[in-house]
Amino acid sequence: GLVATGLVQALGLGEISVSSDLNQRFSASIPLTEINAEDLETVTVSVAPNEAFDRAGIDRAEYLSSLNFEIKNDRGSPRVVISSVEIAREPVLNLLVQARWSGGKILRDYTILLDPPTLAAPVIVKAPVTAKPVVAPVVAAPVVAAPAKLAPPVAAVVAPKAEFYE
Repeated sequence: GLVATGLVQALGLGEISVSSDLNQRFSASIPLTEINAEDLETVTVSVAPNEAFDRAGIDRAEYLSSLNFEIKNDRGSPRVVISSVEIAREPVLNLLVQARWSGGKILRDYTILLDPPTLAAPVIVKAPVTAKPVVAPVVAAPVVAAPAKLAPPVAAVVAPKAEFYE
């Protein structure tokens, strides 16, 4: 015969979306997947305990203690909003997130690369165009006889142009 099995519904943590850069306060969002209304009322999300970091072989940065986790349910799309009061000074953040709810718990590891904020587009300053072109007089160069032996050419050294942005 056929054996019917019930569907096991478990909470899931989706992909993290980071909206901050290096040297800014950390700000990110993680969607909660496969969660029902009952579990949404009991779910708590935080940085995993030190023992979980040890078991996973991940160094726990002290900065992770400054992270705040808040559950938001915008238009039926539950998500975890992560923020920090402190500025993120390290370019790589290894975050082990723990979610607990009435049906169990889940751990998920996120490795986040915080890029520096993008620079503003360079300001290009153009020289003003003169109304009348300046014409230099043409002077004929004197004719000089070439020496019998030419010296070997000397390599020219060209310094790179410096670019400045404001």
